[in-house]
Amino acid sequence: MALLETSLTATDDVDIAIEEGERVSVIGPNGAGKTTLVNLITRMLDPTEGDIVFQGESITDRAPYEVVQQGISKSFQTASIFPELTVEQNAEIAALGAEHGSFRLNFFRHRNRYSAVDDATRRTLEAVDLWRQRETPAADLPYGDKRRLEIDQRDRLAHRGRQGGARTHAGVDRTRHGDRLRGLGSDHRPQSGPGHRGGDPRGDTGRSGRPGSLPRWCRAMSLLTLEKVDAHYGESHILRDLSMTVEDGEICALLGRNGAGKTTTLRSIASSKPPEVRDGTITYDGEDITGRAVEDVSMAGISLVPEERRIFADLTVGENLHLADVARNRSNTFGRSVQVQRSGMSTEEVFEFFPRLEERDSQKAGTLSGGEQQMLAIARALKQNTQLLMLDEPYEGLAPQIIETVESAIERISESGTTLLLVEQNAVAAIGIADRCYVIDQGEIVFEGSAEALREDDETRERYLGV
Repeated sequence: MALLETSLTATDDVDIAIEEGERVSVIGPNGAGKTTLVNLITRMLDPTEGDIVFQGESITDRAPYEVVQQGISKSFQTASIFPELTVEQNAEIAALGAEHGSFRLNFFRHRNRYSAVDDATRRTLEAVDLWRQRETPAADLPYGDKRRLEIDQRDRLAHRGRQGGARTHAGVDRTRHGDRLRGLGSDHRPQSGPGHRGGDPRGDTGRSGRPGSLPRWCRAMSLLTLEKVDAHYGESHILRDLSMTVEDGEICALLGRNGAGKTTTLRSIASSKPPEVRDGTITYDGEDITGRAVEDVSMAGISLVPEERRIFADLTVGENLHLADVARNRSNTFGRSVQVQRSGMSTEEVFEFFPRLEERDSQKAGTLSGGEQQMLAIARALKQNTQLLMLDEPYEGLAPQIIETVESAIERISESGTTLLLVEQNAVAAIGIADRCYVIDQGEIVFEGSAEALREDDETRERYLGV
């Protein structure tokens, strides 16, 4: 039995008991806390209070890999697979983890030594009807088959801990498969019953109310590092000895008044000209990208959505998105193919973030509202091999209701594994969804810290942000 007792802002005083062998559906409106609940159980987030018990043992202080070894796994809202590997290789990695507890780097070279893995791989792929596609690159699968492959992987890992181990899925809204229903209302409290509905339909209200960033032991090296960067527009010296980092998986906000150097920072990272970086280094994913061609930086996994959006007004929504597919399939001069870096999202996946775009698929982009154009610009970036998404003033000129829609999408994009660097004049909104914040003034960083620290620093906010 898995038992969860928490007292959180994102999930408030939640008590849930799951009996062995049953199927439980958790339902609720956007922002009710469903994904947060799953992330707590799988230990991707830390509760501030309460206990999580699985098979009679507390797992509250366990790492995610330890929870997987005990028999709990999850799938993600967007398929999390290895796109550059074949279907069979994806399944083999999961089977190897289930049989041996770890992945061996020489596995593919010495596959004949792992007959049990071969048997398990075939059984599981046949169970999800993917065996005949075993030699297909995972990136080429239809979205539904990607989801089945991911569930196959999670199923194998969950069974390492015990046969019939619990399987926890982030997509918990398909209530017709549930033996019991648990509802989470807009107040983040649980409500039992058959098909309970209710709550605020607006979506998430900001990261500040969630448990926060990933636990410390989940952190990897900095995805992006700027070290003592100087940037110029002609003779105008804009960035002065600027240093900052963006951590893998976080939402990082860069804030400041007009003319402080925010957009210059983004353009310097993207290698757009102007400005010209004359000193300092920019390192991405362990490699120096200072001065690289803009297309190489893009192909490496960095996408910039500029303030002016730059969509193709005379093309339809679908045609704009298709152009991203064309760009994604190109090889770059960075030394690796796009697929080795990261597979872009499918059209179906970006429509999950922005359902309104699916409704406007055949409409000329120039006739969209400002909010819809912003959604299209972000969606187009996600269809490339984007690992770091940089957004320049995404809320500029949008109505409050549309800001809430875009804000909710940004949070869900982050939860899907994309790192975000956000530049926004609306400091209050940016602080509300960010993990960490930088404040820039006259080309220099004057504040670095958590969003909560900036929220409580009245002097910095009033002096540099005017809020």
